[in-house]
Amino acid sequence: MSQTRYTIGLGGVTIKKLFLVLIIILGLTIFSLSYSPDQDNEVIILTYHQISDDYEYAKDHPSVIYQKDFYQQMKYLSEENYQTLSLSEFYDYYLKEYFPDKSVMITFDDGYLCFYLHAYPILNDFGLSSVVFPIVSHRNDLQRYPLHNEHLSFHHLRLMDNVSYGSHTYDLHFIDDKKALEQNEDESFIDYQSRVVDDLLLSRLLLERQTDQKINSLAWPYGFYNDELIDFAKKAGFDLLFTLDESSFTPKMCLSAIPRFNITEQSLNDFINILN
Repeated sequence: MSQTRYTIGLGGVTIKKLFLVLIIILGLTIFSLSYSPDQDNEVIILTYHQISDDYEYAKDHPSVIYQKDFYQQMKYLSEENYQTLSLSEFYDYYLKEYFPDKSVMITFDDGYLCFYLHAYPILNDFGLSSVVFPIVSHRNDLQRYPLHNEHLSFHHLRLMDNVSYGSHTYDLHFIDDKKALEQNEDESFIDYQSRVVDDLLLSRLLLERQTDQKINSLAWPYGFYNDELIDFAKKAGFDLLFTLDESSFTPKMCLSAIPRFNITEQSLNDFINILN
């Protein structure tokens, strides 16, 4: 006995076809509700300190990256077509509320000489821009006390192309083994504010004179900051304030607390995971 296949009207459309259409519409609706433009509108900011060609030294110091590992990281950025941003490009894109796909910013804190010797040649070979936040008082011509590592001179800063600069303060890392950004117990608020603002202002003016760049960016020592310090920094003329809070950055976020990923002894896969 033959079976008869019944259809519902709607121009001969079967129930099965109608069901498939409804599933597709539902799937597209869920995707549109869950998708955020910020997923593709962000910048990843990387933070380095020292690059060394001494494997044993790098292995014993988490904040020191072995030069060959750094090379592999920069090679990956280049081969995967990441766009490295300068400070001015970062600010311009922020004002436009749009960051290009695969935007990344490569920053270096402290301003060690090893940047010029071991990092800059690699960056230059791959055509990648970078940002250096030097401790201004540690330039060779301003150094007031012995340092454990050599630092870039102002001459080095002027020599390099495709490098933009911000401040890592003039000398606000430590005072007698205490964080210099903290208020001392015997220090009035007015004195505390003057000490910090004067230091930040001096660092900005010296860097502007020595580099011929507009300096409006500050990286907080050890990532330490609070509302008071943000106010002090703005009084000293800084608009872009970088932390060590680890997150990507989108145009909806505040320039007073820009997050960065601290790159230590991660493998290449760990580095790629940060970018993703």
